[in-house]
Amino acid sequence: MLDMGTPIRILDVAKRLIAHSGRRYVEVVFTGWQPGEKLHEVLFSENEAGEPSSLPPAHLPRPGPTVAPA
Repeated sequence: MLDMGTPIRILDVAKRLIAHSGRRYVEVVFTGWQPGEKLHEVLFSENEAGEPSSLPPAHLPRPGPTVAPA
């Protein structure tokens, strides 16, 4: 998994793209949350942890202890 750095708000990206487009006015419409959308990504399961790799921005999943099914 790559370390992508600090999260960036989508609205900030949209504003920058609009500014670079040269258009004077572009309407941004907020439609609300859609089914299945997430606020945060789960990067590892509760039984995993990130472990540094030989490439600094990359992390490898390290399996944790396995739990026997009940």
